[in-house]
Amino acid sequence: MIAYRKMVLFALVFFITACPHYTMVEPGKRDIGNSYRVQPQTAWSMSTLGKVEIWTVDGPTLEAVHFFKGIADGETLLPTIYGRHQPDPKVKLPQFRKDMNPNEVMEFIVDSMTTSGLRSPIGPNMKGVNIQPSYLRPFKFGNQPGYRFEFSYISDQGLEYKGLAAGTIKDGKLYLICYTGTKEYYYFKYRQQVDDIISSIEMP
Repeated sequence: MIAYRKMVLFALVFFITACPHYTMVEPGKRDIGNSYRVQPQTAWSMSTLGKVEIWTVDGPTLEAVHFFKGIADGETLLPTIYGRHQPDPKVKLPQFRKDMNPNEVMEFIVDSMTTSGLRSPIGPNMKGVNIQPSYLRPFKFGNQPGYRFEFSYISDQGLEYKGLAAGTIKDGKLYLICYTGTKEYYYFKYRQQVDDIISSIEMP
């Protein structure tokens, strides 16, 4: 419990001092680039890194929603997040292929997190380890046939996280929403709100 309280304190300090470019997302319809539209029912704080919007309420080390605006054939997941802040160049990152089936997309996401760590939702210098995906099933992503799955993992700091991902491939690009949060409290605090956001997806 003490370690968890320290993590919460770190998250708040990190959110306040290291993330100065967050802006408010008000309830109502919002375009995620030119890719798709969602409709949050409550306010979130938003930052943009490359082709992804990151939404959070309490801080990205506690919970975060990642909205990917379209990963093209041959692109990797993490540089899409980091923009110019690339992971270790010696690490070979998985590449997306436009002909991937749902199982392969799930493996692509999990392998990307395992290889270099999806550090954006869980803080700097903390990569996901022991990632366990589950319950892959068909899912309607707006008006497109897609898929959805859950996952869990333990950070290298020993903190347990839960997550979910929903996505589709349209015109050769992967459109994806990922939500992660600490298992002890924050994941479940916003799970229903995230489900409502995913259910509100509209694609052109």
